[in-house]
Amino acid sequence: MRNAQVGILLLLVSQLFACGDPLVGWPTDDLTAPTVSSTNPGPAGTGAPINGTITATFSEELDPGTVVGTTFYVQQAGTTVAGAVTYAGVTAVFTPTSSLAVNTLYTATVTTGVMDLAGNALVANHAWSFTTGAAPDTTFPTVSSTTPANGAVDVAFNAPLSAVFSEAMDPLTLTDVTFTLLDGTNPVVGTVSYVGVTALFTPAAPLDPSVLYTATIMAGVLDLAGNELVEDYVWTFTTGLAPDTTAPEVNSTSPAAGETLVPFNQNLVVVFNESMDPLTFTNVTFLVLDGINPVAGSVSCVGVTATFNPDVALAADTVYTATVTSGVKDLAGNALAANHVWTFTTGPVPDTMAPEVSSTTPADGDEDVAFNGNLSVVFSEVMDPLTITTETFRLQDGTTPVPGTVTYIGRAASFNPTAALTPNTVYTATVRAAASDLAGNPLAADYVWMFTTGPAADITAPEVSSTIPAAGATLVAFNANLTAVFSEPMEPLTLTTTTFKLAAGLTAVPGAVTYVGVTATFNPTADLAPNTLYTATLTTGAKDLADNPLVASHSWTFTTGPVPDTTAPQVSSTYPANGATAVAFNANLLAVFSEAMDPLTITTASFKLLAGATVIPGAVT
Repeated sequence: MRNAQVGILLLLVSQLFACGDPLVGWPTDDLTAPTVSSTNPGPAGTGAPINGTITATFSEELDPGTVVGTTFYVQQAGTTVAGAVTYAGVTAVFTPTSSLAVNTLYTATVTTGVMDLAGNALVANHAWSFTTGAAPDTTFPTVSSTTPANGAVDVAFNAPLSAVFSEAMDPLTLTDVTFTLLDGTNPVVGTVSYVGVTALFTPAAPLDPSVLYTATIMAGVLDLAGNELVEDYVWTFTTGLAPDTTAPEVNSTSPAAGETLVPFNQNLVVVFNESMDPLTFTNVTFLVLDGINPVAGSVSCVGVTATFNPDVALAADTVYTATVTSGVKDLAGNALAANHVWTFTTGPVPDTMAPEVSSTTPADGDEDVAFNGNLSVVFSEVMDPLTITTETFRLQDGTTPVPGTVTYIGRAASFNPTAALTPNTVYTATVRAAASDLAGNPLAADYVWMFTTGPAADITAPEVSSTIPAAGATLVAFNANLTAVFSEPMEPLTLTTTTFKLAAGLTAVPGAVTYVGVTATFNPTADLAPNTLYTATLTTGAKDLADNPLVASHSWTFTTGPVPDTTAPQVSSTYPANGATAVAFNANLLAVFSEAMDPLTITTASFKLLAGATVIPGAVT
């Protein structure tokens, strides 16, 4: 009954304020300008989905009529992006007409044209930049946690419910229709708001004590890229006997109080002892000062954690003072008992230098590259390993991506192809500009280089094509060398007297081995023996240039000829003897040699008889 009465009262009040502004004559003491508490994507964010929307969450409700395309817009290189602007709760949403470009820097701006319900305008334009990723967001959102948790008991009945999502959601899809609370089967009247990644259901009146309630977030609520919650998320809890009246406390801060050498691109984080109301966290209740000067930034709160994200990096070697005021409250409306103040000091000048690629293996333009090896890149400084992936370190065969894995150690990244590369092929390797150093500085531009793989691996064993002497040859000159001709060029260092041998029976013949072209030569130290059977052998220790050995030892035999006759013949005796007298004039002449002669050389031309200068005709036998 009480819930029904509250609902009627809220309906009447809403009709009174149907025009969005307080009624004329109603007093208002709101003189505080609204601020931008948080954005999505955040300042300097990277990897933003190209099919997503851009949101700005404010410190208070705005006049919806002031949140339009001229007061909330997105630009790329000075050109305004086409899109539509919507507003719900405390969140404005810019929805691009078409997907954004990949890996591109965009700037979003909320101008001083936006005003709160009391007519207070934003003090200054709020602009921030972000960079898109390489692919659209197709991941379904999920509910990460709830307050109260599922099954919780003794829940304070004067606190709102909250649901934290896995990613930023479209606030227009989170309403009292899609986020409901039931007492049994009876709907509980309440309002739904959304900030950061947290949706809040605030009952119009305190819940009843000792009652089991059922909360539901319905399937169909969308993230900023239009991906929907796949199924209803339902949880239950039971209220306690008394409201939560305990003030929240700060458990820890980062940086800690008094901390030095703090990175100046770091966010500030405050962790509380209980879940906090994200709507109470603004640049007024969570602020950072450089001396007396406020630091511009956005504030968000999820669960027990509040974050201050500076719009720009902090100054080096500077003392900062951070304050969380008693204006922040827990989900039951209890405020921090007192301001929580702490100081910290930043470190030296930040790293703003873009990293570079120092060297690559293979180098640009290399040829005859082994196709079973890895690619490696050495950077000029240590990189953020999370940015060195197959998205930022790629290999292509023409336009076809080569599958593989990427590892990063020290300053070197390696690309390991899943399979061996193709021989005689030009490949293109790329390290994309999204690869960043530990300070978040990306490469200035994509680094691209090319190389060509070598021919297919030689796995064919060499063969002996021919030999001199040939196998089975006879009458071989015993002062000749042996030669073996191979089917392909050989490794000269493998052709020695150990792998190219000559033997007479079991006796090794000493000699020297030389190699030229495809021919190995065995040169015996001394002449071979005559009329002897020799065996020549090439062993499997002989290898080609690809280290392939002969399949089997190659042996052959040959036989040398007899000893050669090098002694000149002599005339042993004659008839008539030299100087003989009274020789019968009808006798024949005889010449006896010291050895058998070639009959064809014994003729009237070589055996003559003269009388003075006159040739005596005759016949020689």
